[in-house]
Amino acid sequence: MTKYDTISIAVAEDSAFHCQILSLYVSAYNNMRIIIKAANGHELINELSKSKELPEICILDLHMPVMDGIATAKIVKKQYPNLTILGYTSSINISEIECFSKLVQNVFYKDDPRALFDEIRQIQSPSILGPSCK
Repeated sequence: MTKYDTISIAVAEDSAFHCQILSLYVSAYNNMRIIIKAANGHELINELSKSKELPEICILDLHMPVMDGIATAKIVKKQYPNLTILGYTSSINISEIECFSKLVQNVFYKDDPRALFDEIRQIQSPSILGPSCK
């Protein structure tokens, strides 16, 4: 959790429509906020490098111009290893999704944003037993 007691999120999404959907979901939760919005991976990398506060979660679209989600995830993982990366796509190409899923914690489909935000809430509120219990 951040100093604001909210989970901070960066979004790289080229579709204004899907960016608005993500923003609406975030606004429904008083414990989440988007601190970086980028239209492609290149913009996201630039914004992360300039940001005074790094997000805890990064939502990456798979298909974006300039730099796609796969290339972006590789760079983000290398430069910001503590950042949780979640994939977000409308692709139905299985091999593409498999490749993406190797670079991100999980991949979510754009037709079910609720599943994405359920995952974010799980990341934010780990099990009461803690990580050492299995």
